[in-house]
Amino acid sequence: MPKFRFNLQARYSLIMLAVIITIVGSLSVVLLLQFRMSTREITELSAASLESDLLQQVKQRGTVTANFLAENLQTILYQYDMEAMFDLTRGAAEKNNLEFVIVHDTDGRVIHDGTLEIKTFGDELRNIRSGDGVRIAGGTMEVYRPIRYGGQDIGGVRVGLSLAPISEEIAAMKEGVRTVSAKGMRSNLLAAIVTSFLFVIAGTGITFVVSRSLAQPIRRLADQASRIGSGEYTDTLAVDRSDEIGELATAFRDMSRNLAASDGEVRYLAYHDSLTRLPNRARLKQFLAEAVARTRRGGQKVALFFIDLDDFKRVNDTLGHKAGDKLLKEFSQRLRDSLREMDHIDPDETEVELERDMIARLGGDEFTVVLEDVEDSRDIAIVAQRILDALHNPFLLAGQEVVVGASIGITVFPDDGDNVDLLLKNADVAMFQAKDRGKNHFQFYNQSMDQAAVQKLTLENDLRHALAREELRVVYQPVMDVQSGGVIGVEALLRWHHSVHGKIPTEVFVPLAEESGLIVEFDEWCLRQAARDLQELHATGFRNLYATVNVSSVHFREQRVGQIVADVLKEFDLPARCLRLELSEKTIMQNTRRAAEVLVQLQALDVSVWIDNFGAGYSSLTHLTKLPIAGLKIDQEFIRRIGRGANDRTVIATIIAMGHSLGMLVGADGVEEEEQLDFIRKAGCDAVQGHYFARPMTMGDLVEVLSRRAPYGAGRVAASRLVTSN
Repeated sequence: MPKFRFNLQARYSLIMLAVIITIVGSLSVVLLLQFRMSTREITELSAASLESDLLQQVKQRGTVTANFLAENLQTILYQYDMEAMFDLTRGAAEKNNLEFVIVHDTDGRVIHDGTLEIKTFGDELRNIRSGDGVRIAGGTMEVYRPIRYGGQDIGGVRVGLSLAPISEEIAAMKEGVRTVSAKGMRSNLLAAIVTSFLFVIAGTGITFVVSRSLAQPIRRLADQASRIGSGEYTDTLAVDRSDEIGELATAFRDMSRNLAASDGEVRYLAYHDSLTRLPNRARLKQFLAEAVARTRRGGQKVALFFIDLDDFKRVNDTLGHKAGDKLLKEFSQRLRDSLREMDHIDPDETEVELERDMIARLGGDEFTVVLEDVEDSRDIAIVAQRILDALHNPFLLAGQEVVVGASIGITVFPDDGDNVDLLLKNADVAMFQAKDRGKNHFQFYNQSMDQAAVQKLTLENDLRHALAREELRVVYQPVMDVQSGGVIGVEALLRWHHSVHGKIPTEVFVPLAEESGLIVEFDEWCLRQAARDLQELHATGFRNLYATVNVSSVHFREQRVGQIVADVLKEFDLPARCLRLELSEKTIMQNTRRAAEVLVQLQALDVSVWIDNFGAGYSSLTHLTKLPIAGLKIDQEFIRRIGRGANDRTVIATIIAMGHSLGMLVGADGVEEEEQLDFIRKAGCDAVQGHYFARPMTMGDLVEVLSRRAPYGAGRVAASRLVTSN
């Protein structure tokens, strides 16, 4: 039996096959491990950067709140006013979503913990040893600020802020990166398996290839694998063959591209928003810092837009989050289309050195735009207006057309600040100023805004105590019958006489009350005060008078309006015909179904409801015919323009005729000239009020006026069909 022998070529082929398989397997393992390590490092760096930014934001919010409390607690703590201390600390805790607010003395013992019971009173607190007065314990950040009175420490205040949202956001980011990493790992593993399989096939056909023809391609493969292992995915493999070695080289090239794509995707998600594919906060801060550095050298300016979609929450609540996501993506596209032609911004393209501008999404419905190399504020304003104009066309969401606006805050480097954090803060402040102007506006930042923000916060805090300090007043403006000239009613108007600043304009404190929810309490107080004064007027002999009280949209949305009115009528023993409520068009049209329910309740009580400032909103005539509305009060702006043109007079006459045809009464507010009175009398208007007759007055002045002759026409207070109409 002949002895089996391996010849040289067979032996060499097997050896080379084993060596190359080992090399390929080892390199594949090294590449996969390198990819895993790179992914882990990127994840940790991104998490650390995100955590640092979020902690800084929480710290800044805690510091501002603690400083505010320390400043406002000086006199309260010195006077040991526990009630005021409770109001201030509880209000701050609710408004700023604080875990706790603790006021202590100089020995660190608790004086007030923001609760009625003050169960921790007298407990000794641990010192905060850090120089900035901040300590993190568990999941809470504690910020301390001393309270000084007369230049001496009399205690301190500590506020606690939860760090749970930070952990959740970091966990969500890590989960997203982990998902992409797993996908990349599977792809790379498959590529490694395919590569090894192809090589086995190729190795079986190398029997007749000499060492020189094999060694050089393998060496090149090893060099390429080494470069890939070090993170360099550029294809430099100079192997161009049509045999199995060439296929192996192709497989290596595919692996390099796959690794490069996976690595790029991981890095992309670390600096971009997954929904809109726009740069995120981390990339924005990085880019803005680079833009500031470039501009500082070049001497030009950088503009930063802070954009917040108006009423975005309403879209999510009514149409769902899927529709909200679609809105965000379509808005980001309109944002790109709105920028000037020289702004080449494409979130799907790789960022290069020539990129000079950026759009970013910070989260939720907040976006930013960075414009570099700007020279004139007029150019910035043009871009901002173009963004607002792009929102005029409705979005098609869930089969419905939805129109949303945007509020834009604009800050400019170096005019408004010289670092990234300050520019972001200033743009945010300017954005809120734009919202205060009525939304869908843009506003440039100026330094007075910081002071205005503090003043607004202080004024809001004072407003919370206005009722307790008896600073609110109700004044009355007489309402006249157009034909008889008699006083038939009064409109109750709320006024605020601040103990320090005097009279606060209605257009200043009413929006504050609506934002804070205080308007509900103020409306009820005003209603009761008007009912009390009306009861006194009836007792004096003016039994035909009615009182009109305005109801805010915030109050009207509650379910208790009808019950409150019924309770007031019963408490003061007033006939329902003597009480009228006025609502704005917008209040009714925001939710016609809810409005119909409340109006039916009031109709059952025999209480009349009028639409105030009619013509300034967007009432539907269809709804007006279906809702139990007793009357319309023409908007003052139409009355003011009576003498300026025929169009406004035509509108007024049309409103009066339309109201009468629907069985409604029509009143006019803001009459200041005889020409205005003559026109609305001839047009058939039923009731009128304004400075031509009398300005709003106190209850005492009203009684005196009613006791004399009426300021217009003849006779004392006259009965009228308006009094009994509903």
